[in-house]
Amino acid sequence: MASVGAATLGLTLSAGQVSAAGGGLIRYPAFKSAYVASRDVTVWLPDSYDPKGQALPVLYMHDGENLYESSHSLSGANWGVDVTVSRLIRDRQIRPVIVVGIASTKLRGREYLPMRIFGALPPATRDAVAASWGGEPLSDDYLRFIVRELKPFVDQHFHTSPGPSDTFVMGSSMGGLVSFYAQSEYPTVFGGSASLSMHWLLGSPANLSQPPDYLDQVTAAFNTYLTASALSPGQHRIYIDQGTETLDAAYRPYSHSFERLMTARGWGVGGRFESLVFEGADHSEKAWNERLETPLRFLLGSRK
Repeated sequence: MASVGAATLGLTLSAGQVSAAGGGLIRYPAFKSAYVASRDVTVWLPDSYDPKGQALPVLYMHDGENLYESSHSLSGANWGVDVTVSRLIRDRQIRPVIVVGIASTKLRGREYLPMRIFGALPPATRDAVAASWGGEPLSDDYLRFIVRELKPFVDQHFHTSPGPSDTFVMGSSMGGLVSFYAQSEYPTVFGGSASLSMHWLLGSPANLSQPPDYLDQVTAAFNTYLTASALSPGQHRIYIDQGTETLDAAYRPYSHSFERLMTARGWGVGGRFESLVFEGADHSEKAWNERLETPLRFLLGSRK
């Protein structure tokens, strides 16, 4: 796979941004792509970052506008990623890591909706899910952007450890869905995924028309998808969670069915597959901020 240089992407890089030791947040506004619309990208470096020192793992995160500053967030709240990651590194609970934030666009729902899981739904349900988002999934092109353009750029310009055992992906809600999908579609790229408040309903909560057997349909679609998947409990790490309030209150029947599907394929809950319920937590950046350390330790802490 060819690397994509800064000139190709229309980016301006100063030598100090990528060659000097030390941490900080680097912004790449309107990062260009041949597959999807341009979007802002951020690269956060830990204080210990040294371009001539240890190669670091990389965590790719969706909804990048919500990660650091409330002024950039669509909801007015943020995950506090820099604060939590820095604390966990300092306390030696996780390895030093580079965090790449990928901002969403107005096509967020379609870009984060897993195409092949969507494709395994009955036709009428596919139509309803697509209508709820204003069109069919664009997730395959979104993942091509990450894997074929963004990751090569990051690996070229930063001192990364590029293999799957050091490359992870994380998101919440629909971002959780596309995180799991990214790992499933590219198991030789992403060794671990974390999906907070994974949006099992697939469609937009505001517009989705659900038939009475919707749970069974979604479960069957995930079953079909997992049957063809190359995910392996010996090679990959998968984390899912949910709260019990607001939108998260609807998720437990779906995650419970998913646990059964995973167990049938050799993934015992705990260890390399984790499914957690956070009592009283709602569907918000504040809630994801409060439990962010849990998936970070799962992906970047001591191995089980």
